[in-house]
Amino acid sequence: MVVAASAQAQAIFSGTSRPVTFDPAAQFDPSLDVDTVVFTDLRNGNADIYFVDLVTGAEVQVTTDLTDQYLHDVDRGVLVYTDIGRGLPDIFAYDIATGQSMLVAGGEGAQVKPAIDGNLVVYENTAGGAVTDIWLTDLATGTQRAVTTTPEAEFNPAVSGQLVVFERRPDPIAPDADIVLHDLATGTETVVAGGPDEQRNPDISGSIVVYEARPAAGTDFDIYVLDLSTGTTTQIPLPGRQFGAHVSGDVVAFDDLGTNPTDVLLYHIPTGTLYRFTPPGSNENLNDIDGNRVAYTSDASGNQDIWIYDFVVDVPGGGRQCDDPVDACAPGASLQPVASASFERRRGRPRTESQTFTTTPGQGYLAIRNNGCASACASFNGERILSPDDLDPDVTCLSRPVTLTGSDTLQVRLRSKPGCSIDFELFELDPACTPPPRCDDDGDDSDDDSDSDSDSDSDSDSEAHSHHRHGHGHGHCGAADPGDAGAGDDDGGVDPGREDEGSADDSVAGEQEGTGDEGAPGDAAGAAQPQAPAPAVDSAEPSPPPQGCEAGPGAAGWLALLLVLASLLVASPRQLAPMRQRARDRRRRDCR
Repeated sequence: MVVAASAQAQAIFSGTSRPVTFDPAAQFDPSLDVDTVVFTDLRNGNADIYFVDLVTGAEVQVTTDLTDQYLHDVDRGVLVYTDIGRGLPDIFAYDIATGQSMLVAGGEGAQVKPAIDGNLVVYENTAGGAVTDIWLTDLATGTQRAVTTTPEAEFNPAVSGQLVVFERRPDPIAPDADIVLHDLATGTETVVAGGPDEQRNPDISGSIVVYEARPAAGTDFDIYVLDLSTGTTTQIPLPGRQFGAHVSGDVVAFDDLGTNPTDVLLYHIPTGTLYRFTPPGSNENLNDIDGNRVAYTSDASGNQDIWIYDFVVDVPGGGRQCDDPVDACAPGASLQPVASASFERRRGRPRTESQTFTTTPGQGYLAIRNNGCASACASFNGERILSPDDLDPDVTCLSRPVTLTGSDTLQVRLRSKPGCSIDFELFELDPACTPPPRCDDDGDDSDDDSDSDSDSDSDSDSEAHSHHRHGHGHGHCGAADPGDAGAGDDDGGVDPGREDEGSADDSVAGEQEGTGDEGAPGDAAGAAQPQAPAPAVDSAEPSPPPQGCEAGPGAAGWLALLLVLASLLVASPRQLAPMRQRARDRRRRDCR
């Protein structure tokens, strides 16, 4: 079902733009991952790969060959790119933390247009014939395999978790093209956008697929948004041509040729709100989006540079499960957030991410919405605001009073199933007002002490590990729950080094830091010499864990833990019920 976008409660976008490259040569085609933006640079007389650390402003040249390197992507500290050094394109990976490069795909045929998510790299490959297929390399194991082996041609892959999307054409040069979804876990394929129209250039984030399409007899492309969870496809109808759609969370970024010059637009999926943030008089295009940040190419300075737009989205009265905090001096009056941030648990080892806000010094308040996470650690200006025992997937709404300094840093580390997320909204309070109390609400006050409820709780605890959104367990962040051996992240074995996640059970459980394969063979920084695929380096985390998220218990702690677990194994559901109820009472605290 295709519906036209219709605005409901309008989302309010606000943010700031800034250039991050300044060389007079052309820099273009950015790829974005949190605080790293990768781009193609022509300053050396050929196309090279560079990246900029958006926290420090440091610029690093990745490739130094006299041939061209381009068509890149980046995720979790590993960037992948296309290199034509041998005449036919190959795919290389570069670990930002170590400065080492490794060959991902080469040899017979041409390999181009890589996309990466965690340890999985997908790309176009013409090896074995003239028809282009989609292939995959697992950086953790070095294994390669074909994703498609059809007589049709497949192009432009993108990957999110175990889902790969790409376009399929019966004739490589014919306008007829479909969007196909391939589930790596099951091997099944589904045409998610087909028919006589031309659909192309897909991107995927979680359950959202975006692509551009035009009627068979048409000339202009529009952007379409497909929600895999509902099967609903939404068209963004605009005059002229739109292309280059990318999606992250609830926001789509795309290029709009319907205006002159070209602009980059943002589209808020839940409300259907469109927002044009690029200024008139210059060309902006070739975008990418990650979280609340967009990277794009702009000629505002007279040549092509890479710019960044940091933004927040506010939906007045947006119907969140987590109500806005109320100013104690004006009961019933909702405050407006001064900043917001979303953190999503993606594949790979849990890592700490941070975001800094500019505020007015004084008293503040964080409203926290949990979207399925079972475990997280977070700190605000170094003070712990979330601990591992504060969450389970049933806890949907939390709040914390905070002290604002003018420049405030939120650090978050999410664990458990990839796909869960936590949203933070920051509010400034009137100095004359008393901050609202710390509040934890599990969103369900229907619990009782019956045996049947206890059994039901036990079942839901085990199911928390397969929740679509990020999750977390009890104890210290950075450790697996020994009571959940084998539960893991259900990623199909793609990243065996990733930590298993803690249980959502209300019993006490410790955690132990998991490790991945360390050290990747390769050349020094800047080199890009072919080598056999080898396990990738787990890149260093961008910042230390939030306070209270250190490694798990030592040997003595594990011994005590095993004794506790042994006693739980022989406990009856009736004996466990009071323990679970006390844990739920602790979480609710002042929210009764």
